Amino acid sequence: MSAATTAPNAVPANASHQPAAGSKVQIWLHVATLLVLGGLPYLVSLDAPFTYDDTHYINDAQLTRPLSRPTQPNRPLIHYTLVANYRLDGLNPRGYRLANVIIHLLTGLALYGLVFRTLTSPRLRDSFSIQSARTYAWVAALLWVVHPLNTQSVTYVIQRCESLMGLFYVAGMYCFARGATADRRTLRTAWFAAVWSCWVLSSACKEVAYLMPVVVVAFDWLFFSNDLKRLLKRHWGLYAAFAAPIILVLPNFFWRLTHHQSMGFAVKDLTWWEYARTQPQIVLHYLGLALVPVNQCFDSMWPVARSPVEILLPGLVIGMMMLLTAWGVWSRAAWSFLGVWFFVVLAPSSGLVAIRDLAQEHRMYLPLAAITTGLTLIVGNGVHRWLSRPPNRPRLAPAVTAFLVGTALLALSSLTVGRNELYNSELQLWADTARKAPHNYRAWTNVGLAAASRGDYESAIRSYDRALSLEEYSVALANRAAALNRLGKHPEAIEDATRAISRTEGGRAQSVRRVEALARQERGLALFQRGQLAPAVADFEEAARLQPRNAATHYNLGLCRFAAGDYERAVAAFTTALKHSPSDADAHYGRGLALLRKGEFSAARRDLAAARKLGKPIPADVLDQLSGAQ
Repeated sequence: MSAATTAPNAVPANASHQPAAGSKVQIWLHVATLLVLGGLPYLVSLDAPFTYDDTHYINDAQLTRPLSRPTQPNRPLIHYTLVANYRLDGLNPRGYRLANVIIHLLTGLALYGLVFRTLTSPRLRDSFSIQSARTYAWVAALLWVVHPLNTQSVTYVIQRCESLMGLFYVAGMYCFARGATADRRTLRTAWFAAVWSCWVLSSACKEVAYLMPVVVVAFDWLFFSNDLKRLLKRHWGLYAAFAAPIILVLPNFFWRLTHHQSMGFAVKDLTWWEYARTQPQIVLHYLGLALVPVNQCFDSMWPVARSPVEILLPGLVIGMMMLLTAWGVWSRAAWSFLGVWFFVVLAPSSGLVAIRDLAQEHRMYLPLAAITTGLTLIVGNGVHRWLSRPPNRPRLAPAVTAFLVGTALLALSSLTVGRNELYNSELQLWADTARKAPHNYRAWTNVGLAAASRGDYESAIRSYDRALSLEEYSVALANRAAALNRLGKHPEAIEDATRAISRTEGGRAQSVRRVEALARQERGLALFQRGQLAPAVADFEEAARLQPRNAATHYNLGLCRFAAGDYERAVAAFTTALKHSPSDADAHYGRGLALLRKGEFSAARRDLAAARKLGKPIPADVLDQLSGAQ
């Protein structure tokens, strides 16, 4: 998004041109290649199943709740877009992933426009011709859109938080470039209104966007305003508009930072200093993946840095990079904007506040744009200078450039396809994660879940055992109890479920309540199988309180009530199950039997007919009872 003071195809200082000029054919060719080459690597994973946190946010219960109560109140726009997907195509993953790919491609187009407008800004317009500026912008955006480091932000559906935030963020920066060079006041006002709107929409997707005004000010200072006085005089309205919402949201934001258990200064088992001292090491890792994107890991569970070597050396390198960026901004060096973009976008998740997960690849979604742009400008300028030296070989420049760009695109696209193919199988994705991060108990737990979903409970238990050898993880305990139940090992299931309950009981976080509900359900099932109906009922009732929209819990409660001869409350439990899952044949059958025992034959006949229609076989003795009741 910036450049050195000279570049290939530079024009004389007195040349005059407008950024809007240029070949329409070139523009449409650039747009078409961005869309086609950017979209192709993601076709292989459009039908991949939802994974990990996807299932917590993308389900019937979450997507049918009132729009006034979004799943993530601080990221409401994400919930609304997921609801739109749900209303269009239910829970079919293809629609959600297609939307994510479209968002990604639109972000790539916005980046193309932003880089072009930057290279043709008042500060740099004498260094680039229109054609070369468009070419640089196209290559930078193309490398970014096919880069495998972006796969987690696109293919992992719930990380739409990152990609949609990125779209509005880049679009807002593009709108600022247009407004800052507008020759009419009304037009400038309209563009700046769009900047503010994009900022608000971006902030409604993810908190990273809160710092976008800082990037806008740096952008203005480095490329559009000759001095601070002009900056404030021409654009004071926009900066005042930025200030108003910040003042309004700051109290709530700081309250969340001091009370939230997964982000801020109250993260369980992780201090801010532990988080901050580890981030330089992680940022260097991000830079390595940006340059050589191999050995990516879905969930690295990065350990806290503890030794002086792990803390001081990376801290020194990142500190020097930040000081260099600050010096560049102070001296108004155009290249420093790349550092501003990189560090300011990363700052909220890489040092300002602690987050439970120390490293996640999706955080590089926008910072990666600074790297692809910088590399494009450095390599392009280097090729130009090299071929300009005696013996003069300027005609080779297009061929050399095409070879380098083509090679990079082929390599990056191949790696992106490889990453995306992993998402087609949860077992494959998590096995890859566990292989690269063998200390990650979450990864081993999810390997177990993937195996259990295939009916391989023995393998699932081995994976849960591996997870529990690393950490007394309540999710692994609850799911091992489920696997043990399926194998008929009910005493062991009761023991595991009880351990899980002891670790989660009384937790307020929704994720903790889900685990406790699962543990209570599995313990209830084991107790039911052992004929201990009273404690089983108590577990199912508590599970229903924790997860009131879980149809399976109400169904199991109905079975216990039926077995205890309490047909009235069995009917009530089965009815609640059917409220949340109307096509559940087993619930229709259970309610039909309970109604039959109560002597309500007409209602029983309707439920049993519904169960048969849904594929549930009705035993002959039950049909005989119905016939005898006629």
